[in-house]
Amino acid sequence: MGLRSRFKKEAASFDSIARDRARNRQIPDLQAEFLNPYFYNNIWRNSCFLKEEYGPIRDWFVDSLKKAGASRVIELGCGNGWLSLELAREGFVTTGLDISPESIRVAKSYLKRLDKEKLVLDYVCENIVDYQGYRGESIVCFGFLHHLPPPVLRRVLSYLAANMKKGSLLLAAEPRYDHASKSMAAMIYALRLALPNHFKYSPGSLDNPAKNVNAIFAELKESVVIQSEMDKESSSDLIIRTIRKSFDKAELKFSTAFYDKIIGSIRVDQEDSTVLSSVLKRLDNMIIKYRPGFSRTVMIKAWNI
Repeated sequence: MGLRSRFKKEAASFDSIARDRARNRQIPDLQAEFLNPYFYNNIWRNSCFLKEEYGPIRDWFVDSLKKAGASRVIELGCGNGWLSLELAREGFVTTGLDISPESIRVAKSYLKRLDKEKLVLDYVCENIVDYQGYRGESIVCFGFLHHLPPPVLRRVLSYLAANMKKGSLLLAAEPRYDHASKSMAAMIYALRLALPNHFKYSPGSLDNPAKNVNAIFAELKESVVIQSEMDKESSSDLIIRTIRKSFDKAELKFSTAFYDKIIGSIRVDQEDSTVLSSVLKRLDNMIIKYRPGFSRTVMIKAWNI
């Protein structure tokens, strides 16, 4: 299958995801308050889960851009627009770019509901390989680069690096499927057993914990469920190597060990959900502090001297 055909299938996959989530009233806003049981094992189930997980990553994007003196930002693969919205709220002139027409429709529709906010924010439906609007702005990517096949990844990063203005940054947060840990799978399994949970392990299955841990390990590697046609095209290690070859400087920061794989599935009352969210995220942060190898998200900052 040719690359253009694969891009079309990729867009169709995310169109389907966007329609499904819109039907089930997802609110693409980090500042909103909500409970949404449609997300049965996901941080989008409860706004406090979302803030715990994405809030620090959002702060890293914003702080990095402000320290660099950036004023204009393009988000590649903006999806429903929640991160672009946050950047615009911080005063950046922001463009959100995505290949999925339905994702852009959702982003624009939600933006219209915020007409009282004075934001300079535009959403554009276009493939990055065809985009002609890049003028050296800083670039942010949240879970986007791993969808690019290696040749496309190299071409895009090389183009950005060659045309990026002095003081502009490339900021990317990408999953580390290639660094999934059986030790972390075992911890997730223990937490699922210890707390009221969406996952129902039959009495007989408890006699074979290795089988259950292996199933969670496969979940961490995303080896069973593929999000879209071009999911997992480039590993985190390949992304890091390619960025380092393309840019003069690159720094890494790590996040998330287990939090997003347990918190959305917990079934306790709202008060206990809030407490558990804070406690589990603090534990998650401490694990990453002392054992960064357990990280499941890498945040990459790159620039040219």
